[in-house]
Amino acid sequence: MAVTVESATLSSELYDFISNIITSPLLLILVGLVLIAMTIKSSSSSTGSSTGSTSSTGVLETILIAVFLFLVLINGVLYFFGVDITTTLSDFFTNNPKINVNVTDLGIRSEVFHIPGNHYVYPDAKALCQAYGARMATYDEVEESYKKGGEWCSYGWSEGQMALFPTQKDTWNNLQSKEGHENDCGRPGINGGFIDNPAVRFGANCYGVKPRMTETEKELMEEEQNQETPVESREEKIIDERADFYKDKLSNVLVSPFNSDKWNGYRRI
Repeated sequence: MAVTVESATLSSELYDFISNIITSPLLLILVGLVLIAMTIKSSSSSTGSSTGSTSSTGVLETILIAVFLFLVLINGVLYFFGVDITTTLSDFFTNNPKINVNVTDLGIRSEVFHIPGNHYVYPDAKALCQAYGARMATYDEVEESYKKGGEWCSYGWSEGQMALFPTQKDTWNNLQSKEGHENDCGRPGINGGFIDNPAVRFGANCYGVKPRMTETEKELMEEEQNQETPVESREEKIIDERADFYKDKLSNVLVSPFNSDKWNGYRRI
């Protein structure tokens, strides 16, 4: 059995047409001008005009005033409260049920998030972002993150085979007063650019819903907040790496005595 919706469509279009006319401020102005014109004409009419003519004019004025007030009400409610009375009345008399669903904003937004560590070549960094249900961040998205206060002193692969990281001016200023750390985080703004070799290993800049913070990540963030110097200088990193290398070999390293008579230069308790 064929179902025709032509009449329903026509009815809907007619309703929309009438609704647009009623809520149009031009109609309100037009009715107001007609009322003013009729009032002026009525006041200037001769005293000897017929009773029938006066009566019909009064009825017309009453109708126009009623229409004018109705239009003022419709447009006023729409302007001040954002409620379309014509639509509300239509929903009231229609047979189609209207379901109001309250959608709670969970505050979840897509953003740039950085995965640190120079472990990933470009294709792997892209796959890593995808594994998080995200994608690689573009330069513009990294820049937008910087404008909102984002910074991480670590290169991350980004869309277009670029390695980028943002640095805030306050952080850069702070590093200038720490000897050996002046250039640790590049310069203020977006650092980096296009890398010709996709096999170079960096972190990853992803764009999507950032995963929830783990306890380990929370502890690391709190430690970073309490650090006077956010990162080690290159020389300090090299020394730390060599120190770790020698820690396992200390049993094979000889230490000289203080002199031929004593081991320590002071009396050890």
